[in-house]
Amino acid sequence: MATERKAVCFSLNDPVEREMWELTKKMNFSGWAKEHLKPLALARIAERESQVKKTGAPVPVRRVVGSNVSKA
Repeated sequence: MATERKAVCFSLNDPVEREMWELTKKMNFSGWAKEHLKPLALARIAERESQVKKTGAPVPVRRVVGSNVSKA
């Protein structure tokens, strides 16, 4: 959801920047960014899920001993 597009400037006198400029004409930047960011996002999600989740303290359960219970 891009709200603002910013221009990227290349110096066409520099061979490296000229080659980058040629590459940008052939590629979809959004697709490129998603392709490169997806592994990072998945790693962060996996790290978050691997952490121990503290939902509460365990409570000991006592069983009622049936010595005082009359049989029917």
